[in-house]
Amino acid sequence: MPHEDDTRGRRWSRRALMHDTAVRVGGTLLGAGIAGLGVPEFAGAAGPAIDPDVQEVYDRFVRVEMPGVPVELVQAAKREGTVTFYCDVLPAEVLVGRAFQDRFPFMRVEEQPLSGGALAQRFMAESAARAHLADVCVFTSFPDAEKALAAHYVMQYTCSAERDLQTTHYVPGYILPAAADIMAVAYNPQRISDADAQVFRAWGGLMAPRWHGKRFAVADVLVGGTTQMLNYYEYTAFGTRLWAALASSGYGIYAGGMQEADSVISGETDIAAGMPGAQLAAKWATGAPIHWVYPAPHLVVPFGMFISANAPHPNAAKLFEEYYMSRPGQEFLVAGGNVTFRSGVTPTAKYIHEPWYVGPDPKKYWPYTDAALAAAMPDIVTKWRAIFK
Repeated sequence: MPHEDDTRGRRWSRRALMHDTAVRVGGTLLGAGIAGLGVPEFAGAAGPAIDPDVQEVYDRFVRVEMPGVPVELVQAAKREGTVTFYCDVLPAEVLVGRAFQDRFPFMRVEEQPLSGGALAQRFMAESAARAHLADVCVFTSFPDAEKALAAHYVMQYTCSAERDLQTTHYVPGYILPAAADIMAVAYNPQRISDADAQVFRAWGGLMAPRWHGKRFAVADVLVGGTTQMLNYYEYTAFGTRLWAALASSGYGIYAGGMQEADSVISGETDIAAGMPGAQLAAKWATGAPIHWVYPAPHLVVPFGMFISANAPHPNAAKLFEEYYMSRPGQEFLVAGGNVTFRSGVTPTAKYIHEPWYVGPDPKKYWPYTDAALAAAMPDIVTKWRAIFK
């Protein structure tokens, strides 16, 4: 179906892709507390007086959408005024920060976006050096978040949204499944038809003879949690056979999903052989010629969200986490192509109504454990790097 924006027919340079993604995506994507009681803890509140603007926000929004949050936490967060958010480069996460500021006009969010593994490495290095800059972190690798917990870099706090979670991929009172991504195979519909791309409905379709000679975009095996999950599944299902097929056909190695998508859009490569669906949604939202398929079994990668054990603004961090995990906060992420583990969130993304799009089936999610993934990665990395050089 032709897009109402005439940008789909033009030739896409890397500079144009980066510009359009940064400038236009924001407006397009959207169409424990006290043990046993479920009451969040807060620190710093002194005295019963509540500021009128805090009370107004609490009565109008918090009481309705974040009912487990006490007004005293909002008051304490206002005193701190700022939350520093270490996040991925997804536009939807920036939108959540902006929406938080709109809902709580006395608060300011300072995003520090980095891709996958680089973000985890920065936080761990800063924490080891006792340079406590982050308040809230979202790691695309859940095992990386668990490493931060093991190093005692994660604050104990039970978010009120925990009672609405529908997954076992979290550590109660410490690490939340902020959202999740689903790995997709992407292609340029100006070069590969939607009908031909249906072979990607299974991961083995990447090895179909018709694709031999095509150039594949692959992300480095340790870029982040999404690539770790992708390669863990591929090695479990195919050994090194799938990797060898891609390598013999032709490939380029990229530093992340956004770069993979850009290479497909510009014609530098033909097929992105597994990348986060949310990043594809961000590119599609700019009008770029990009479509995608979720192969089965669906590889769902939860993001680990936590508050730094030494957060400079602990109350602001708790309020931000509460908003991020609330129904309105999660709606921004779902509109941006992510999956939520919170009940009561309705998909609103525009691309779900496109004739080429087929949504994921929760019955086809691939079961795995974080411990098994972490244990397998050293051997996987060695074998992957022996093939992709």
